[in-house]
Amino acid sequence: IDVAAQRIVIGHVSRGARIIDRAISRSFTPGAEHILNVVLKATVVTVTLDGQVLASFAFNSPLADGRQGLFGLGTGVVASVDEYRLRTDDDAYAGEPAAPQTVWISDATAVEGRSGTTRTVTMTVTRSSGEGSLAIGWVVDATSTATGTDVTGPDSPVITFAPGQTIATITFTVVGDATAEPDEQLVIRLQPIDAVNLRRSRGVLTVLNDDGSA
Repeated sequence: IDVAAQRIVIGHVSRGARIIDRAISRSFTPGAEHILNVVLKATVVTVTLDGQVLASFAFNSPLADGRQGLFGLGTGVVASVDEYRLRTDDDAYAGEPAAPQTVWISDATAVEGRSGTTRTVTMTVTRSSGEGSLAIGWVVDATSTATGTDVTGPDSPVITFAPGQTIATITFTVVGDATAEPDEQLVIRLQPIDAVNLRRSRGVLTVLNDDGSA
């Protein structure tokens, strides 16, 4: 609605340039309220002002029926298209800030194994949304009873999620021995960051002794 020029302008954007398809004269009082309506039906878009039809254009409407069609670009000018984007020229509406992603870590269990053997075990870290990338650090908690000779882990204590990825793992190697000892635990704690809500930050890897009682 172009109040200064007392008209309704219907147009489109092509390669960054605004192109006027039709200008319809109307009398407007500055500050008055009007209802401008755009209706997509089948392959036709209809523009109305205050309930009065201003113009109709035939165009491709995958939103309505997914068929390929025509987009009117002015009198006697049409173009065949198979996709379209709708965009306003208003400032972007920020809306409410997105809620932080929720992240949690699961427990895992592994049998120690015989001396001279190793086995791998993974702890799963899950996030509630695949939006964007995410990196979150972790540390071995001081309450752990498993030592570096019992369990070895990654060199980098950082879990990385790629865009769209919601599950990541931390892989550890359990080193077997022939020593009778209690079951051991490696406790992992996820580090808090502003971008996430830690629903479960503590994960426990339990190494089950298979060499008899200590």
